Amino acid sequence: MISVNTTQPEQLLAKQFIELWVKIANCSSSQRASAKTPNTDFIKRIEVALQENSAQNPLNLINQLLIGNTASNPIERGNILAIMRVMDDMFYLIHPRAVIAPKFRPHLPDWLLQLQGAYFLSGHYGCNEKHSLIPRGPLLRMPREESAANAENLADRFVALAVVELKHNHNGRDISIQHKIISSDTARGVPSGAKIGAETVAFIPIAEEKDHLETIETKISDQMFVDFRINSGLNSAELLFNALVQAGSVDIAIAPEMVVSEDHADDLANKLLNYKGITLSRIIIAGSGATKATDQEGMPWNETRIFNGRGHELWRQRKIWPAGLDAKRVKDLNLSKIDSNKMMLEYNAAGNEIFIVDVDGLGRCIVLICQDIQAEPVSKEIIRQFQPDWVFSPILDPGIEKYKWVHQRIFSLCGEAQTRFLVASSTALNYWFNPTKNGACGFAHGPKKSSTLDDEGRSYTIANVEGDASPGYAKVIWRSKNGWQITTFS
Repeated sequence: MISVNTTQPEQLLAKQFIELWVKIANCSSSQRASAKTPNTDFIKRIEVALQENSAQNPLNLINQLLIGNTASNPIERGNILAIMRVMDDMFYLIHPRAVIAPKFRPHLPDWLLQLQGAYFLSGHYGCNEKHSLIPRGPLLRMPREESAANAENLADRFVALAVVELKHNHNGRDISIQHKIISSDTARGVPSGAKIGAETVAFIPIAEEKDHLETIETKISDQMFVDFRINSGLNSAELLFNALVQAGSVDIAIAPEMVVSEDHADDLANKLLNYKGITLSRIIIAGSGATKATDQEGMPWNETRIFNGRGHELWRQRKIWPAGLDAKRVKDLNLSKIDSNKMMLEYNAAGNEIFIVDVDGLGRCIVLICQDIQAEPVSKEIIRQFQPDWVFSPILDPGIEKYKWVHQRIFSLCGEAQTRFLVASSTALNYWFNPTKNGACGFAHGPKKSSTLDDEGRSYTIANVEGDASPGYAKVIWRSKNGWQITTFS
């Protein structure tokens, strides 16, 4: 139970849910499954208390009902789960899903309004040293069903609330989570879309020919590094902007990895700001590239900039796991010879935080740059815990093909959440391996099992540059029938 202190009662109530979550999560799935549901009077008392404007009375009542403060038997476990379920029902009144498409305009008690305001300011309803309480994702579509795991799963019992960890592990180091809220403000946020669920996406490769990419090799101590970048004679901001103009009004535009440096991202922001036409894209994941800042070894970070259609920066995401090339791939790319048991690593520093961004009218968004989507356990865990609407992945690859590593990895992740995955690659590197083959620049994949009849499970599409468009781009539309397939095993 929570002792009363200077913290406001509504914050204590949010922390109470976190404490109950941690307590019941420590029970086994069979122990939760065998919990005894309390009588209707027990549940009604909590419902009535939560309707009061002050959070103090429901807080006091919950503390009284949790006799013994343990989960050692079916009755105590049933009481905990019942309290959490009633709280989840109450919080659904302010969940983005309910706010966007309300069935009615309910009365909201003052404590709930206070926590709604706290979420808009901080990205959570409450937190402690290890966890935070947030709206359960996805924000715009129905969540996973309670039976989605084909087993008892605590998180899937709730539709409005989720308890998530503030730090995650990758190869023994902590990756911190930053949660941000972005409004639907046209100037500084992301404007609302016309068709939620049927978004149009533009993939823009930027680097399309063999000589559009160049490499610079560096040796530090005994390690060889390679820096892939856009050809110094090209302006990726201009190419990306011109492709956006040709693609027209879309919901999401995404460009690849290693082709948009920080300087070029700044240039793109200015071009968008000064553009007088229609909004080209609600949100632009402007590829990635080297930062001007460096770490103590002098390495830049590989950073993605995310803008709205007017050029306002929404957030930045640095790659957390720089990739490497084995000896065969190094030889294929005509780079300096390395020992067969060595790798040539990407010349970039490793980031140490991942942004979870709730965009009003678009949903919960995460950027995982290329190798980051492979980073275990952090990539899988943040998708499982945060249940994002979207995962955006700029990559550098010879070309996206079905059933290759991108498809395989996303298929392994698509059962964790109702997430839509978007992957963008340049096509230039493809010609370094096969001068006659034109690679795809875009890949879109939905969840393994859809929570809505409007989407089929495991649906995907691979996008190639349209016609003779220059600069090139490819467009796909969710829920259209053109070009979509279902991932199958053979």
